[in-house]
Amino acid sequence: MAKENPKYRDILNEAVLTYPDGAPIAKLQRKRNNQEARRVAGPDFMKLMFKATDNGTISRYFYGSKDETLEALKSTC
Repeated sequence: MAKENPKYRDILNEAVLTYPDGAPIAKLQRKRNNQEARRVAGPDFMKLMFKATDNGTISRYFYGSKDETLEALKSTC
């Protein structure tokens, strides 16, 4: 998406951290000389991130395809 959408690309490029949620992405990173790249599953990361940011020092941005899914995320985080 970032390749085709400059606004989305800017958001990703300005992020403090980004994680590959998929084995193919991590494999490509290793192929490009980042030997420590490993897949980080979204649900695993989210659980730890929400716990670490409960104090409100870091804002959270939710991106998804359905309003119901986004609302469910907001209400449980």
